[in-house]
Amino acid sequence: IKTEEGICYVDLSSEFISKQAGSHNTDEMTIYSIVDSLTELENVKKVQFLIEGEKVNDLNGRVDLSKPFERDEIKIIKSGDEENNK
Repeated sequence: IKTEEGICYVDLSSEFISKQAGSHNTDEMTIYSIVDSLTELENVKKVQFLIEGEKVNDLNGRVDLSKPFERDEIKIIKSGDEENNK
């Protein structure tokens, strides 16, 4: 992890993608739990995910990873509610 100009770059292994076997909601909840946790830090405004040091387009075709994410607490609440109602 490194932070430059308010963007925290989180470099994950390829296993992060291959081990995600959930739905769009589960993947989004995973992403936003990381984003919302890191943006609690004063110097972090956005989070950009990298896989093995490179930007990737998406997480298993379900979540766009090509751009930095901003904090969105509503996504976590909605995703968690939908998973709990299954």
